[in-house]
Amino acid sequence: MRGTFPPQADLFAEGKEVVFEHEQEHLWEIQKGATRQKVESEQKYYLEIIMLETSENILQESLAEALETMAFMMAMPPEDELPVPEQGTMVWMDFNGRVSGRVELLAGVEFIEMAAANIMGADPDDELVQSKGVDAFKEILNTSCGVLLPRLADSPKDVFDVTVPESEDFSDPQQWTDYTNQDGVTVLDVDGFPLALRMTITS
Repeated sequence: MRGTFPPQADLFAEGKEVVFEHEQEHLWEIQKGATRQKVESEQKYYLEIIMLETSENILQESLAEALETMAFMMAMPPEDELPVPEQGTMVWMDFNGRVSGRVELLAGVEFIEMAAANIMGADPDDELVQSKGVDAFKEILNTSCGVLLPRLADSPKDVFDVTVPESEDFSDPQQWTDYTNQDGVTVLDVDGFPLALRMTITS
């Protein structure tokens, strides 16, 4: 007695259903992987933003502490528009450790001389103050980083390597404007003098 078999068309239909189910599962796995990567990418993006904003706040606090301790000057967010310095100096230093990056400060000659005078206990017009102003500015940066870096550490065991502070003068007010218009730059009011600062995180 002959056995009965399903029609050939039915066999093909069943085969198509099996293949379709496998394709659906494969697509679902791809979608899950893509979704997971998207979520991880978004999480990393927002964590970097939070870390950057937090780091900027920590830098401002660290600089304010250094200025108050060393030069008896107070750094605050500006309430009014501050005069643009015609001449000044940028100082910067790099750091490497749990996080790596650079801290920059930019200020006009008037602020630098006043800060140096306060640190040295001398008159701003003193020749020694004028000749050592940039060195004093570098020391403010160095001290700020000394306050800042432990706050960026995860534990007291974290160690940071830092470079020697470097400097570059500017003699055109447009250089100040161009710099302060860049992303991540904050301008503070330090006893009526503008002071720009920025920290960039490279890794």
